Amino acid sequence: MKSVEAMNPKQTVLQNIQSSRPYLVWLMIWGIQAVLASTLEFIGQWLNVAAWQSIPLWIALAASAVVIGRDVRLGVWSKLTIPAGPSVWALIMLIVAVWTLGYVHAADTSFIPLIKSFIVAAALAQLGVWLGKPILYIGIWQFVLTLVVATQYLGLASVALGGAGGLSMIALGWMLYIGNKQSEEVIQ
Repeated sequence: MKSVEAMNPKQTVLQNIQSSRPYLVWLMIWGIQAVLASTLEFIGQWLNVAAWQSIPLWIALAASAVVIGRDVRLGVWSKLTIPAGPSVWALIMLIVAVWTLGYVHAADTSFIPLIKSFIVAAALAQLGVWLGKPILYIGIWQFVLTLVVATQYLGLASVALGGAGGLSMIALGWMLYIGNKQSEEVIQ
């Protein structure tokens, strides 16, 4: 395998796509969780689904625990090579900060879905820098959608942005899955 410095930009993107393989399962788990949570919230307008609303979160947490256990057992974490660097820590701290604001009810109910959607948009845009323009375009689409919902349809923010963010993560996972298959043939 060539070093990243010796590759041309297209080879670097292909290498980064191939390095994204361990993240695919996370995108699918949490994308599906976001879509299911938004769907339950939407159905909650007509039916009492309060007892069901935490189930997608608990399923995603359980699936994440299984994946973490499997990855630790297989040593996947020591092989991660995507150039995330310090930006991952900043993103993790921002996610925990937003969760904390929601937990202590320091933020309005419209704030949490908006900031979560902005985080997804920014993360997609950053991944687009590493993994190619189509992913950047998904990040821009998520950002513009968040702006439109925030200014025109704020009451629908939780359902619309949660669903759109989940679908964006699922689409990204699918694109990276396809890209991984194609990059294996090109790099070898």
